[in-house]
Amino acid sequence: MNPDIAVEVVLSPLAVETAACLVGFSPLTIRAFMRRGDLVPRHLGGKPIFLVAELQASLYALPSEPRRSWGAALPKLLRKF
Repeated sequence: MNPDIAVEVVLSPLAVETAACLVGFSPLTIRAFMRRGDLVPRHLGGKPIFLVAELQASLYALPSEPRRSWGAALPKLLRKF
């Protein structure tokens, strides 16, 4: 193999179901990320699609810790009353 040759892999835009399969999430999870604004798709003919590089960047940008829910803060709030 010649190290001086660069190979670029070009993938087609991915529909929600294909993107979900690629990253190992369900389509429902991908759509939940879209509703929260964690994943922002492009649109083609009114359907959401993802470019592989953008999908990868969005997944790397997700928080590494779960979001804090009201369940953890609720007892502290109730103590004030």
